[in-house]
Formats: sequence, C-alpha cells, structure tokens
Amino acid sequence: MPVEVPVIHHHLVHKESGTRRIAYKQLGGLEAKHLFVCLPGLLETQDSFDLLWSQVTDFEHCCWISLDYCGRGYSDPLPEDQNYSTSVYLADIEDLISALSSRPSRDANQKIHFIGTSMGGILAMYLAHRQKVKAHSLILNDIGASLHWSSLMALYQQIKHSEHKLDLLSIDPRAVNAVHTTAHFDLAYEYDLFGMQFHTLLNAYHGKIILLHNSHSRICPLTVAEQSKKRLPQMEVWTQYGVEHPATWDAAMVAKLGRTLKLKKYSTQPPQASMQAPQPETAAPARHEPAMDLIPFMENSKKYMESPEPESLSMNWTGKLLSKLKKLLNFRSNK
Repeated sequence: MPVEVPVIHHHLVHKESGTRRIAYKQLGGLEAKHLFVCLPGLLETQDSFDLLWSQVTDFEHCCWISLDYCGRGYSDPLPEDQNYSTSVYLADIEDLISALSSRPSRDANQKIHFIGTSMGGILAMYLAHRQKVKAHSLILNDIGASLHWSSLMALYQQIKHSEHKLDLLSIDPRAVNAVHTTAHFDLAYEYDLFGMQFHTLLNAYHGKIILLHNSHSRICPLTVAEQSKKRLPQMEVWTQYGVEHPATWDAAMVAKLGRTLKLKKYSTQPPQASMQAPQPETAAPARHEPAMDLIPFMENSKKYMESPEPESLSMNWTGKLLSKLKKLLNFRSNK
C-alpha cells in the first residue's frame, strides 16, 4: 500500500471584484475512481476531517478533498464590500469542482461523493439539487432533511460559547458575525411552523443518501432522522448514541461506509507461494529403499499369474518371488 500524505493546494476564484484563493487539502490522485469532497461545518476548517482521513488510507482508487470556505483557514477572506453567505460558499465549491473535473488525468467515469458536516451537509443537498455536479452519494453528518428553529437557536448558542476558540482556527471575525444574521443563509428554502425544510431539494435525486447522526443531538435527534427517512426513502440512517454535534467517524462507521460504497482495500496478503518448493542447489540424492522395488515387481507378478503359461513357468515365477522376498527380509533384519 503506498504511503500518502495530504497536500494543501489553492484554487483561484475569479470574480468581478477580483481574484481570491480557496484552499483545499488533497489525499490521493484526481485520477481515482472515487472523489470524496468533504464540506466542513459552519465555522469549521478543512482540518475537521482529519480523523476521518486517518482511517481511509486502506481504501484504494480514492481521492479525498476537504476545503476551507472563504474567510476560514488558508482561504482568503472576502473583500470588505462583500458579505459572507451560503450562496458564496456554494458558488466557490462548484467553481473548485469544475476546475478539478476538467483536468485531463481525471477518470471519465469517476464517482463524486459529498461528505457534509452540519452546514456542509446542507450545501451538499443544494449541490445535488442544482445538478451542476453529478453526485453519486450524499453523506450527511448530523444534519437531516429538516432543521428545526429550536435546533438552529441551539447551534447559535453553541457558536457563541465557542467563540473564544475561533481565533485558533484562523476565521475572519466578519464571517463569525455574519452567521448570526438572517442574510447569511440566502439560498431559497421551504419552511413551516417547525423549521427549515430541505427534503424537496432531493425529490429528483436518486443517488445514495446516508445520514450519520447522534441519537440525542440537538441538531439532528432521532425524531428528525426518522422524519427524514420517511420523506427520503432511499436514505440510510446510521445512529450513534450520544448528544454531541456532529457525529464522530469512528472505525465502525468508516468500515460501514466502505462496505456501502463498495470501496476496495489495498491487498495486504503476501505473494502466494509456489505449490512446489524449490530444491536446494546441493540437494542430497534421494535415499534408495528396497521396498520401492517391490511395487513394479508385484505389478509384473500379476501379469504372470493371469497369463495361461505352462506350469513350469509358474513355478519359475514363484521361485523368483520367494527369492525377492527373502532378500527383502534379510535387508530389513540387518538394518
């Protein structure tokens, strides 16, 4: 199995306001059969998928990409006159994937999988809905087909309590402030008394949908997961028992992901040994056993017994047999 390490690249986004860089981390070659695009949560960076990536190196023919949204990690911030919003993130993702897909080394039959955490999962649903990128599967981490208003408030509270850690993630303060505004989520969506509804985005999508969530998560509890399954029958629900957001990619879930998507593992079996062991260059000569002479002798004796020869010949044969047996017995007694 080849040893690979993630490499950070930059993609240039050209807009009327200027050119800026989107940073993405890549593990594996773009010519792979499977391309996994990992989309972080609201205030996460590409590094949030490090735990997952540490467990997928056994899968062959796979390329893994995680990115930093603008104003996060190694990506450039937006110009002062432009606001952070989900439509900007979505456009940047599509621009990046379009550039990667146009490379000549890419497999024409490559399957693209989106792994989205929280807001990244919502963006994955919009990517599948817009169909600018053909998605083979959607893997949603702790975000269902609906987001209750109470869950959204819980998410904002979680962000508020963790703002002291955001400096360590190199996140633009303007991006942090933006998530608290109603203008931040500027993509069209349906809603009702309970919250935001996303299931209609996937009415025309027929690929795989996997929902990994925690049973008592405030963002995607078991009730939301079950409702999502009813509205999207092709969805598989993988439940972990906990309250954290998001869910954790442990070894069991990674193995299950590999089986579900039929990912092949690098062979760890040693080369099959030859059925016939090679003889040493100075092999000792085989030991001669007198008993081995008895086998062809007995075969010949049968022919003599069945042949209509005169009695004198039969007597001669009997004498030969007794003489041979006597020599054999004498040899065994002398050993």
